[in-house]
Amino acid sequence: MNPYAKRPSRPPIRFNMTPMIDVVFLLVIFFMLVSQFSSAERVEIEVPDPYDSLADEVTIPEKVIINIQYTDEGLPPAFLIGSLNIDSLDELSRRLQRQQKESPNLEVVLRADKRVPYSYVRQAMQIIAANRIEVFHIVAKPENAP
Repeated sequence: MNPYAKRPSRPPIRFNMTPMIDVVFLLVIFFMLVSQFSSAERVEIEVPDPYDSLADEVTIPEKVIINIQYTDEGLPPAFLIGSLNIDSLDELSRRLQRQQKESPNLEVVLRADKRVPYSYVRQAMQIIAANRIEVFHIVAKPENAP
């Protein structure tokens, strides 16, 4: 064998970046969607600020957020589950029943604008009780909140 003979050349080793770019794009899309869903749960309303509030920050794994949003004076408030508008209190009851069948440990978070008359909040609480949901939270500002 001739030591100066030309060896057959090997192709250079390359790293294929395509799968990694695909994964990065999927992660970006996932985080964009998740941020949209979590912000949709918090409809902009002014929650009550009771004197000597005992409210705390709470995280609940299996939850439904009911928002009662103030509309113009003289009109009934808008009921929402998350950011989805609910047409009637009967529909609210049906949706809670459906959610409770899917998740027996369901907890409800009730957020009402402080300008909404209490009678509407009471109707929502009666629907929660009628659906035998044992744990629900009413949102208010904590004592040291801005």
